[in-house]
Formats: sequence, C-alpha cells, structure tokens
Amino acid sequence: MSSYRILIAAANACGAAQVASACQRLLDEKIEFHHWVEQQLPALIEEYLRRDQMASSSAAP
Repeated sequence: MSSYRILIAAANACGAAQVASACQRLLDEKIEFHHWVEQQLPALIEEYLRRDQMASSSAAP
C-alpha cells in the first residue's frame, strides 16, 4: 500500500492528476480488501483449525 502512496505523491508532484486519481482508487480498493480480510480471518482460522482437528482425529488409529 505504501507503493501506491508513493505513486500518488509522485504523480501529484509532477502534475499528473489522472495518474494520482487512478492510484488513489487502487489504493482505496486495497484498503477495502485489507479490511475485509481482517474481518474474515477469525472465522477462517476457526474453520481451518476445526478441519485440521477432524483430519487428525480420523487419521489416528
């Protein structure tokens, strides 16, 4: 995400408003996805551990 911030600053410094705007949109999407992943992680980890425990239980003699 810092790369996008650098590109935005560079584009603004060069007067490339369209490039800065495009980079800002991409950065906003990345931030939104980051928040979504953070919200999904607890359930994902719980499901992974549940499946791992089931696999370990069924593999034991």
